[in-house]
This record gives sequence, structure tokens and C-alpha cells, in this order.
Amino acid sequence: MNIGNPPQKFAFVPQWPLNNTYVYDRDSPCATFDDPSQVWVNQTSNFCTTYRGGLYNQSASTSAVSATSVGVAGGAQIDNSSLGLTMYHTDIRIGHSSWVKDDLVVTSNVTLPHFPFAIPRMDWGMQYHSQAALGLGPNSTVLSALKFAGHIRSRTWSMFWGRAGATKATQLDGTFVLGGYDSAKVAGAPLTQNISTRNPNCLSGMLVNIENIQLNFPNGSDTSMFQGYQGNPFAACIEPDFPSLMTFLDFPYFQNFEIMTQQSYIGRSQGINYHNVLFSPETAYDGDLTIQLDSGLSVRIPNDQLVLPDLYIGANGQVMANNSVREIVVNPLNSTNTPDLPLLGRQFLTAAYAMVNLDANTFTLWQANPTTDERLVAVDTEGKELSADCSVTPSSSPSASPSASPSAISEPHSTSALDDNAKRLSTGAIAGIAVGGVVLLTLSICAFLLLARKRKRAAALKQQSVRPPTPPYGSRPPLGVQEMAGWNRRGELPANGGHWEMETQERPGELDVGDAYAMYKGRKLRPEHVVNRVYELGSP
Repeated sequence: MNIGNPPQKFAFVPQWPLNNTYVYDRDSPCATFDDPSQVWVNQTSNFCTTYRGGLYNQSASTSAVSATSVGVAGGAQIDNSSLGLTMYHTDIRIGHSSWVKDDLVVTSNVTLPHFPFAIPRMDWGMQYHSQAALGLGPNSTVLSALKFAGHIRSRTWSMFWGRAGATKATQLDGTFVLGGYDSAKVAGAPLTQNISTRNPNCLSGMLVNIENIQLNFPNGSDTSMFQGYQGNPFAACIEPDFPSLMTFLDFPYFQNFEIMTQQSYIGRSQGINYHNVLFSPETAYDGDLTIQLDSGLSVRIPNDQLVLPDLYIGANGQVMANNSVREIVVNPLNSTNTPDLPLLGRQFLTAAYAMVNLDANTFTLWQANPTTDERLVAVDTEGKELSADCSVTPSSSPSASPSASPSAISEPHSTSALDDNAKRLSTGAIAGIAVGGVVLLTLSICAFLLLARKRKRAAALKQQSVRPPTPPYGSRPPLGVQEMAGWNRRGELPANGGHWEMETQERPGELDVGDAYAMYKGRKLRPEHVVNRVYELGSP
């Protein structure tokens, strides 16, 4: 996604429960925790450009206007009250940010003029939530504006993280869709539940119960990590941008894992998949892992998505791989974190597909069908699919010219250059439009608009010759579908993983995988997923 005029490119990651959109600039804090020395270390500009998904330069944008507060900017006044959440202190975050209004270029055909952005002046996400944030909370300014302008029929988003392994054969672009979902990426019967507010620590409201976690060994045998605790499911929250497959209690679950696999972890990652456990390459687990929900949905994560090299961002902004260890993308909870609510993060969506409809107050899960096929389906405010869908055969996207590529690292780390395609992780689409960003890809267009209506609207715009009204970004849109005389613009979006090339002399490095996790979409090594194809579905 781009901001400003001339456009500055960014890699956003969807985040919950944020309602506003946050971007970083060169005055934003950029320090990471150095585990061996137990101190916070200020990082280089190249590192920060990659780590933050780009650095905003307000003075370089002719369309930027400073605002003295969130209210003046037109943003959402509260980021978390709708779910009663306090974990991330988002109201404090709003007050500790600078505010600006600038054009948000979602695609080449969709622009939100004078859109409100926050520029953080405190580090609230740490290494768990480090990138520019696209707020998809209950009063999301982005979703509200897109619906108000008629670009999407409902405030719906959906996500398949893609496959983010270490080699080309274990990678597949992901999909992030706004306004609907990609029916080609789902398999089996859907599980639909109401968004939950009963646990204030579930930021997304996607609360599920896990009744079993199985280790699937290469010899065909299966063993439960619930051994000794069968019949005692635990609640978990799906947080798609979280840099891990899942968190769970160290005892009994992780200790059972170590006993069953006959290995012991040797440390925690300080890199892109922050705080996941590290093992020796010689003894790392070589099987799969299956998560079973009490609803009957079963999701199996293959070993090439479960066990990865330890990825991190170098001082030069490049993504590096430390092959002297193996990282298993789970984050056991121990000590002071024992009371925390377990999470299912972005690697969960390598094998599952999630859709959230804020208007219907529901979320839906499927088993993921990892395929390059795309069939985008728009969803209305009641959760019903529209009568038509979009079938897209994606053309091969040009390889992104990475602004930085992995290179060797001196000892004590043993590193190797990553597979060229490992620098590009997953992409996304929007069932109305796409978001996120890391790799520049060619975007296909698919619309439900009839040609006659397009021509009629174009003629009306020509007669009016006026800029469409600025939508009320800080307010919730009406539930009914509105037809606006606004721009109908569609085009390219950044993909998940690495980051875009900025307008400055410095080039952002590439990220890994929620975002995702983004996003969210070519493939890159990044911590958040991304989106690469953009579609407008279900416009009136």
C-alpha cells in the first residue's frame, strides 16, 4: 500500500484490536531487546526500515496535512473499548502518537483521500508487533471507509497465510481478502462462531477451544501432547499477526513435547519469529503437528512449516538465516506468562483459512487448501455469499527485485543464503481490495460491476467533475450498502514478507512470513503476511 503524493510504499500487517492505521517515521522509536546483554539496543536506519515496514516522510508528501489530535485527524477515538481490551493500552498509544491526514492508495484504482494516520512516539508492539499496522478492529477506519465508498459490501476480511518454508518447494503465496474470501483456498465444512467478548485478552475475538494436539511422526504413529490431561480442552485466541504457530503452557504440553521427541530446547529466537524455541539441527523434530478443536475442525501443520531456520534482520536491513539452529514455531508459556491466554498465530493459517465479518459479528474457519487457484467470493453484511463469484487464474508474477538479499554472516553464527524464493513469503488479496505489503506483484482485477453500471458511473463523475466527499473515517458505517460517486480505482498492492522500495535513498530489506503475516503477497521472509493481488468484489 502507498501513502502520499508522490506515493511512498509500505508493508502493513493487519493488527487487532486496533481501529486506526499506524505508520512509523524516522523519529519513531526503533530499538530491540538484545537477549545476551539484556539491554535495549538502538538499531540502524536500514534495520528500522525493514523492521517497521517502511519509514514515512511527511515532508515529502504534497498531500500530507498535520493534525493536532486523533479527533482533528478524523481517526477512531478509541482503539479497544468495543471489546473491552486493555492489554495493549491502545488509548495511551493514541495519545502518544503524532497524527496526520494523507492519501492512502490502497490500489492503483482505490484511493482513500485525507485518510487519518497515527505515527507512534512510543514502542507499544515490541518485537511481537513491529510493523506498520493496519487496524482491523471493531471500528476499523479502513474497513469503514471502503464500505462507505462502495468498494466492499461488508466489513469482512479473510486470510490464508500461505506456505513460508525455507525452500522454494515449501513456499506458496498467501491471500488476504477484504469484502469476502477466496473459496479456492478452503476445504471441508466451515466452522462459524460469533465473535467473542467474554475473554478481554482475546484481541481478535476469535476464541476457540483446543481439545488435542497430536505429534504426527514420520513412521505413521501419532502421540497426544495432552497425555495425562485428555478431556481437558483449553481456550485459545486466534491472532493472525502473532509470530508463532501457537503459545501453550510449558507444563504439561511443551514438556510432553520434549519427552516424546527426546530433545530439549536450547534457547529462544530473538529474530523474526520472536521468542519461539530453538533446537539443535541434529535433533530437531521431523514430524508434523495436528491441532484439534472441540468443534471437530482438525488442522495439520506440515514439518516444513513447523521447523524453520532462525530468521532475523541484519543491521543492513537484509533478512538473514542462522542455520546453526532450528526454530520450532511454538512459544511455550512459563514463569510470569503462565496465566496468559494461549494464542494461535500466523503459522496456524498455513493450514487453516479464517474469515471475519464485523457486520455479522461472526468468524469462520476452514481447513486451508494450498493452491494457486483463486475464486473470490463477496459476502454481505449478514454473512451471505453474493450470487456471483470471481474465478481468477493468476498470471505468473514477476520476481520482485529485492532491495536486500540474504548474505553470509560471520561466526559464531553459521548462516547460509536463503533460497531466492524464500525471500518472498506470502501474498494476499482483498475480496474488495488488498492490503499488506512486501513484494511488488502484478495484480489482477475482478469486479462484479456490470459494464453498463461502470459506464453510467463514469459518465456521472465526468459531469460532476468533483472530488468525492471524504468518508467519516472515525465513525462506524451504516449497515446498508451505499453507492457513492467516488473513485473506483483498483490496482497493485504490496505483498507480505519483505518490504517495498522506499522513495528515499535507503532500501527496505525483506521480511519473513499475520501479517504474515502479510500479509500478507510474491514470497518473502518476513514477520507479517501480505497481499499481492487486488480485487474489488461486491460493489453495488
